[in-house]
This record gives sequence, structure tokens and C-alpha cells, in this order.
Amino acid sequence: MDCDVSQRVEEESLSASPPHKAVGRIFVISGKDRTSELDGLWAGDHALQIWGGCSDKCLNAVRGTDFVFIDWILPHCSGLACCRRIRSNPLSADAHIAIVIEKGDDDENARRQVLKAGADDYLVGPVALADMLRRAEDCVPRSGNGGYLPAGALVAGAFVLDEASRCVTYGTQPLNLRPIEFSLLRHLLAVPRKVLSRKELIGALSKGEGAVKDRTVDVWMGRLRRSLQQASAGHHLRTVRKGGYLFDPN
Repeated sequence: MDCDVSQRVEEESLSASPPHKAVGRIFVISGKDRTSELDGLWAGDHALQIWGGCSDKCLNAVRGTDFVFIDWILPHCSGLACCRRIRSNPLSADAHIAIVIEKGDDDENARRQVLKAGADDYLVGPVALADMLRRAEDCVPRSGNGGYLPAGALVAGAFVLDEASRCVTYGTQPLNLRPIEFSLLRHLLAVPRKVLSRKELIGALSKGEGAVKDRTVDVWMGRLRRSLQQASAGHHLRTVRKGGYLFDPN
């Protein structure tokens, strides 16, 4: 959908306490007027731009940007549609994109839509510009592949797991995992190539699950395997006879 709407651009460098590092160009595509938030905001070495909608001119300007934050709802357009258009353009495909989900819309379905649209991350609104800057500052360059990773993300081979946003990707492919599958993969990714016994996995995952038996762990692992295979990310989980399970990132 072409979002032919008028937009307002604000780009300023303002003084305040400096951030701990500079990250380059930050692009905010918003459904509301954020001009007042610029007062007292440290932009520093960031080239911060704010656009009030997702027009063709906006999509032209976003090329080469490091970070893009997109509101869930935009004038005459959805944030998801805007994200898809940015990601489909080779000149902006490497940007780290985060969608700001409206409070109350934050559920499993919304998170699936965000990942399917090509976003790397999401935040639950309302989110101030200062928080977006901090989010960008906390990211780290993705080694050898371009783009950025959220601070604290678990990286093992082509897998990237961000616990804060509960997002998992395999290469550029987002993985749609159930909560228990996400928790199981998180523990396996944290110790790649280490055998985790069923007892260890039960201890790590049984909080809130009631009594958990060895057989339940096997069922969980089977579901996780199927989810990974459906996303062409299979064959990284191995069963160790009389030992348990391990994750092999290769």
C-alpha cells in the first residue's frame, strides 16, 4: 500500500549528557507529532530524523539508515506495511528495524506479525525518543554480516535470540516459537555444544509448569525440533544417548 501522506522532517543535534557511544543514523517514522520531545534531547553524533508518515519520499530518505523505529499505527498506513517496504529495498534492507506496538496490542499474534514483516525488534509503547536513542546505543554491530544486534542477545551460529523482545532469528528468517520452546532454546543457546541432562532442563524450565517429568522434556524437544525444521533451521539439536540434549550451531 502506497502511503501518500504529508510528512514533517526534524533533524537536530542538541546538548545534554552524552550517550556512552554513537551509532549513526536513526530514523523515526511516527504517527504523532514528536517535535516537543526534541527539547533537551541529546542527539550528539546521531543523525536523527523524524517523519510523520510513510510516504515514497520518506522511503527514499531512509536508505542507508542504521536504525529505524516505526509506530504500529501510521497515517493511512500500518507500521507493518511500512516495515515490509523498507526491508524489501536493497538500499535499506540492512537497517535494524524496531516496531513500536501499541499498548494493549502486545500479544503473541502481534509479535508474530512484527517478525513476519521483517522487523528485528519491537517495543511496547508509548516510547519516548530518548528511549529509542538509548535502545539504538545499546545495540552492537553484527559481526561480518552488517546491521546490529540488541545488547545482550545470544548469538550461536546463525541463531540470534533477544530475550528482551522475545525474538529469535535464524539468518534473516524469524522463528515463530511457543513460550516454552523459546525458553528451551534460550537455555540451549547459552551453552552451545554442552550436553544438558533432562534433569538440568527440568530445573531450568519447570518454574510455573508444575511437576515436570523426563517424558515431558522429550515432548518439548520434539516440538522445538519441528518448529526449527519448519523454518529450515533444523538439525542443530542433538539427542545424546543416556545424556540428554545439546545444541550444535554448525
